[in-house]
Amino acid sequence: MSFVNDAGLTAGQANAVRNVANNTIFYGCAIEGYQDTLYAVRGSQRYENCEIYDTVDFIYGNAAATFLDYEIYARHRGIVTYTAQGRERPIDRSGFLFQRCNFTMSPANYGRKSEVKATFGRPWRAYSLVLKIESYIDSMVDPIGWLEFPDQPTDKLTYVEYGNVGPGSNTDGRVKWPGVKAFHHLPELLLFLSEDYPWISLSHNITWNLN
Repeated sequence: MSFVNDAGLTAGQANAVRNVANNTIFYGCAIEGYQDTLYAVRGSQRYENCEIYDTVDFIYGNAAATFLDYEIYARHRGIVTYTAQGRERPIDRSGFLFQRCNFTMSPANYGRKSEVKATFGRPWRAYSLVLKIESYIDSMVDPIGWLEFPDQPTDKLTYVEYGNVGPGSNTDGRVKWPGVKAFHHLPELLLFLSEDYPWISLSHNITWNLN
């Protein structure tokens, strides 16, 4: 199944999917757009074996959203941002978690990777939370990793990387914000989650305890 918004690169914000439902699962779907393609508004959401095409803030919102075996395809544009997660308060049990995903160029634009500078995202709200686990990071991802969002602080967010591979996966050049973290050993990551985010259970099938 495909969800497509073909408004085009110059149209601005144009959702292909706006998901406000709790306990939803998308499996084997294509979600295609050019800006703000997937609005994961709230609740527990799961996207597995799907693919998304976009250029700016592909996935945004304040849901507790898990992305497994997900193809994240950048269309051709000079600056690309994958996420804009909108966790507003430290008590919010929300965030975006990517595991075994591919952050790369769309097949149609794959030969133009050198013309693109991509980042994992930017904090739409102060307590933005994004985890990228065991994923492939292609070469057009800028070493800084993350961008600022206008009028949002960068001292309260949490951005985590663990076990990623690929030419863009080296974390040495990431921005030096307090909450940008790279873990090299699974026990360290699990300890961090248990102490700071006990409502995230990282296992073969990731779950969010929203109660």
